[in-house]
Amino acid sequence: GTVEFHHDDKIFEDAQAFAKAHHLPAAISAVLINVDRIYKLDAGPNAGDVIEG
Repeated sequence: GTVEFHHDDKIFEDAQAFAKAHHLPAAISAVLINVDRIYKLDAGPNAGDVIEG
């Protein structure tokens, strides 16, 4: 999928608030990864099939 970096918007502010609430270091950037498809990692005949949903 695609990757989006957020530095100065609502998503970034939410990441900063999450980090502060959980006593984590402040975020430099918030990264959003859009997943297009997921493949099964099962062994056997279904290995590599795309998970629908």
